[in-house]
Amino acid sequence: MTTCSKQLTFKKWVLFTTYGWFLGIILVIGFALAGELLIKTSDESGGQAAVGIGMGAGVGFMQWMALREYLTTSQRLFWCSFIGFSIAFILRDFITSAFDIPLTVESTVPIAVILGALICGWLQYYFVLKPSMNKSVTWIFYSIAGWLMATLITMSSSMLNLKFAENIPKVLILIFALLLLSIGGPVLGFITGTFIVTKMNTLNQNSGQNLQ
Repeated sequence: MTTCSKQLTFKKWVLFTTYGWFLGIILVIGFALAGELLIKTSDESGGQAAVGIGMGAGVGFMQWMALREYLTTSQRLFWCSFIGFSIAFILRDFITSAFDIPLTVESTVPIAVILGALICGWLQYYFVLKPSMNKSVTWIFYSIAGWLMATLITMSSSMLNLKFAENIPKVLILIFALLLLSIGGPVLGFITGTFIVTKMNTLNQNSGQNLQ
């Protein structure tokens, strides 16, 4: 059920998703520090749960903020995102540690992102979009595509560790890495926005016509 007939703009969705991306980064740092202090986790130990929990919470919260004027069930976006990515990344850490699988972060994180986006996308479809929107199952594929593309772009900064980058000034490498990190949010917002903005505005238009 919608709450108003106001139009959701593509710009607003991309901006709020980008805000959520950066909020997620801050949360990841906070959770990682807390984990290191409380349960002695570290990057060296391979633990990536903080990444899934932080990014899922940050993006989910800001996407809820973006839609709260338009959809009464939008608060569920946060919980779906938080639960989906938390499950995927905790499962990733459990499997790699319990079975002592010698896999790199670069090879396992994209898989965890796909699983997290799948769970998150399905939960958001079932509990948020399906009750109000027709044919909204496609959201799951947009969710997976957006999260995966944003992650791959962000993680491509690891290429800077190759030998050809040895002669590049460290400050330029840092700037480039930060640029790639910053691109993730807008990419996620752009890909998911191509679906949700059109669907949301169509829903609002239909609701407005029904009230007349």
